[in-house]
Amino acid sequence: MKLDDFNTMDSDCARELLESACSSAKWARRVVAHRPFQAVADLTHCAREQIRALGDGDIRDALAGHPRIGDRSVSGRSADEQARVSAADDQVLSELIALNELYEATFGHVYLVFAHGRSAEELVAVLKRRMSNDTDVEWRNTRLELAKITEFRLRNLFGDERV
Repeated sequence: MKLDDFNTMDSDCARELLESACSSAKWARRVVAHRPFQAVADLTHCAREQIRALGDGDIRDALAGHPRIGDRSVSGRSADEQARVSAADDQVLSELIALNELYEATFGHVYLVFAHGRSAEELVAVLKRRMSNDTDVEWRNTRLELAKITEFRLRNLFGDERV
């Protein structure tokens, strides 16, 4: 998609398109309100700023659009982003599933991490490190990871060469 097309499309269509990158409706509405963007970098900067501005409930809405890391039933964009994870052996995936459950029980939300190009072993190590965080630190990490994922998806959607 071309950024010019996004800038001129109907607001509802633009919002729906953005929600494919981040499922927070409030975030999508706020980003749409900042159109037009001169470059993809301007769009991604706005996207990051709007994620920072979201309340906790809105972040939880955004998290609802993310499956567990290592879930083999995942399809579409999430499956592409987790391609290296899906290739892991059953032992590593079992460990990842168990740690996901522990993480969710500890922090009350899905373990969110930028997974594109990363192996299951690497993401298990990251998850183990993050388990030692307190709730506030981990919530900040979750926001940062959401911003990374969203930026990657937007760059991919708009054909940015840095994807």
